[in-house]
Amino acid sequence: MSFGYCHLSVIPGRSEPSDKAEMINQVLFGEHFDIVDENEKWYRIKLDHDGYECWVDKYQVKLLSEEDEQDEKDEYLVDELSFAIEDLATNNDLNVVLGSLLPPLVGTQFIIGENKYKYEGGVVNFDEVQSDQIASYAFLYLNTPYLWGGRTPFGIDCSGFTQMVYRMCGFALPRDSREQADEGVLIELVEEAVEGDLAFFASDYAKISHVGIILSDDPSEKKQIIHASGKVRVDDFDDHGIFNREKEEYSHNLVTIRRIAD
Repeated sequence: MSFGYCHLSVIPGRSEPSDKAEMINQVLFGEHFDIVDENEKWYRIKLDHDGYECWVDKYQVKLLSEEDEQDEKDEYLVDELSFAIEDLATNNDLNVVLGSLLPPLVGTQFIIGENKYKYEGGVVNFDEVQSDQIASYAFLYLNTPYLWGGRTPFGIDCSGFTQMVYRMCGFALPRDSREQADEGVLIELVEEAVEGDLAFFASDYAKISHVGIILSDDPSEKKQIIHASGKVRVDDFDDHGIFNREKEEYSHNLVTIRRIAD
C-alpha cells in the first residue's frame, strides 16, 4: 500500500475523481493517508486520523515511503488561525490553518519526507487533552462561513466544525455527524447537559443531519449552542432544538446529546 501527505495549505477531497465532483471533505497540510485506489490523475485516499475516504488530485499531494510515515500521537497541531510556514528548499511561504498537522519540531524546523520546513507559530500536542478549552476553540471559528465539506476557519460545515474543535482539545471524532452521534455517553435530559457536550439534530426527528456544541452549563441560564449553519453562530437551545434568533423560529429538531469530554 502507498502512503502520502498533503503539502499544500488545504485541498478538496471529492466524491468522484473529477474537478467537477462534489467536495465532501478537505485535507489539511500535514495530514497523511493511505492510497486505496487511483487512476491517471487522481488518488482515492483513506485519511489516517479519521478513516474518511475521498478523491484528491495527484498534483496536490506527495507520496511518502513507509519509513516516513508518522504516528499522529508524536505530532503537533497548528494553534493559529492562519500562519505562514517556510519551505526551506524554495524559500516560499505557505499558509497553514488551525488544526493542521506538523511532525516533531527541532527548534522551529521539521521534515516531512524529503521536504524541510520552518514554522514559528503556536502548537499543541496532537493528543493533549484540553477539555476545558472546547468553548474557547469553538469561538475561534465564530462567523466562519458555512462550506459543505469544509474544515478550516475560512469555510466549515457542522461536523467539520465539531471535529476540528475537538481535535484541538485532544479528542478524535469521525467526520460525519451521524457517526459522531455514536461517540461518547448518552445524556438523556437537556438539563443534564454541560458546556462542551455535542447535540445532534434532524429536520424530521429521524435522520441526524446536524451537530453543534452546547455552551452554557449554568442551570439558571438559558442554554446556548454554537454551530455551523449559514455561518458559525450562537443560538438558543432547548429540548425542542435550536431556536434561530434572527428568524425567531426553530431551525433544527433535537435528536440526542452525547458527552465526549468527561
